[in-house]
Amino acid sequence: QDPFKKRKRTLLEHSKTVLSALPEARRVSEHLPRHEAFALLARRSLWGNRLDLSNEAIMRRHLHDSSRLQDTTLLVENSEEAYDVILSSMQRPVIFIADNSGPELLADLLLAAWLLEKGVRTVVFELKCQPFFVSDAMIEDAKGAIDYLQTSKVTEMRDVGNQLQNALDEEHLVLRDHPAWTGPD
Repeated sequence: QDPFKKRKRTLLEHSKTVLSALPEARRVSEHLPRHEAFALLARRSLWGNRLDLSNEAIMRRHLHDSSRLQDTTLLVENSEEAYDVILSSMQRPVIFIADNSGPELLADLLLAAWLLEKGVRTVVFELKCQPFFVSDAMIEDAKGAIDYLQTSKVTEMRDVGNQLQNALDEEHLVLRDHPAWTGPD
């Protein structure tokens, strides 16, 4: 049982600004070379980490200004090399180690959907079996995020939600958890 379930759902419902920025990123990515599209979606995934429930002041600021998710100030930027590794091994699973539910998980799922669409055979999300911090992502949260996308008023996000649900049904998207993600060792 997740004692933070209600707060996580509220975060999803209040993330309309971030959610509206995701279809824009997806549309833009369609007109870019693949490695640039990957870099754009990977940055969205990375910066989504700012939007967790452990720092509500930062989260509130970002929920109302999606342009903050376009920040490209990185110490090390290896997205081209990462894409090359993924491209060279499309039959091997791409594994996401999910941290937070809410907008961060939505951005991760958008990247996962893009990877599946581009030919990656399997995407695996490693999730937590219990929350250690308030926004820790669990299997239930990932399923809830997919459901949230499927019921979105934004057509592109509904399409992504349906794509992810189909991938989940066909075992091309795998959600799994393990105590190691929240344990002391």
